[in-house]
Amino acid sequence: MTIKELRYGYEEEIAKQKRSVRRLARRFQVAALVSGVALVLVYILRAATIWARIVAYALFVAGALGMLNFAYTSWQAQQKLRTLLADSVRDLTKLELAVGPQIQK
Repeated sequence: MTIKELRYGYEEEIAKQKRSVRRLARRFQVAALVSGVALVLVYILRAATIWARIVAYALFVAGALGMLNFAYTSWQAQQKLRTLLADSVRDLTKLELAVGPQIQK
């Protein structure tokens, strides 16, 4: 494997991880929106039947649990991205130093 191939592989993996973090952020926003809508429903349906309130509270709980899940998963993805960046810099630097300047022409 050449340095160029290794660098390309790392760049592809880093781009994939960045897309993953962005998708998780969007999903977190959707879960927050669901929780917000559920709170509005709880307020509006405070005098409604018990079933309507149960549905509103269930929607709120589902949104809150989704927010927790996506926040934790996003944190894990960011940690993986930081590790990947550090590994790529370390590996590429080590390989370029080991090979020497004749390859870099």
